Amino acid sequence: MTNFNLPPLRAWRSPILLAWIGLLAACGSASDVIAPSPTAAPDLACQLAAGTSTVVVGSGVPGDPTLPEASSGYKLGKQPVMAQKYMVVTANPHASAAGCAILRAGGSAIDAAVAVQAVLGLVEPQSSGIGGGAFMLHYNATTKELASYDGRETAPAAATENYLRWIGDTAATGAPQPNARASGRSVGTPGAMRMLEMAHREHGVLPWGGLFNDGMRLANDGFRISGRMADAIALNRTNLLRDPDATAYFMNADGTAKALGTTIRNPAYAD
Repeated sequence: MTNFNLPPLRAWRSPILLAWIGLLAACGSASDVIAPSPTAAPDLACQLAAGTSTVVVGSGVPGDPTLPEASSGYKLGKQPVMAQKYMVVTANPHASAAGCAILRAGGSAIDAAVAVQAVLGLVEPQSSGIGGGAFMLHYNATTKELASYDGRETAPAAATENYLRWIGDTAATGAPQPNARASGRSVGTPGAMRMLEMAHREHGVLPWGGLFNDGMRLANDGFRISGRMADAIALNRTNLLRDPDATAYFMNADGTAKALGTTIRNPAYAD
């Protein structure tokens, strides 16, 4: 399913499946980042390498789906990169840069994860962010301890086994109605922020309040819509037009979907 964090912050579900792209960023100075060869690589600090070659993922044959989200393919010609101190891997370069900045300032991996998630909620609202749920693993290399955190959304206490099958609470007769997915019943109580808060209490180094600066700056100053987000807006246009806040944020004045490269701002998210 698909999450959209809308202004004011909301979680929204859609059955539309979206494309996925992974962006890897190595952080630190030239002495911190090395390639597999003996020669040190130049500083790659949160930069996205250029390249247009792709390969389609998924054959389209029944039983071989590209789920949970339709894939945008791989870039060819990539070389493995190793970092001596730290590395951030996210779905968007803005999020990778935010994580790198926190690590460079002496923050822990959990500190960086909080900053990353705050930015992803803004630049990748269709599939990640602070208005939904998450799972996280944290490994302490010193103590050799692995901790897991469950931040999955929770349903209302009164929810029954038919809660998402029918909008009404009448007798469960007939086929399930998919329109329940487009109702308030499909929105769970977000758990990502509480999960991050719990992990930060146990493993954080930097103050909690300072981990959201990049997310707030981008929300106030604006950012350009990425290809993945542009595809998500276009594919979900019909559903987004049902919500006035979503329409104002994701659509142009004439009702068309905002396109790749459009600069948008979300001060409500920053607030």
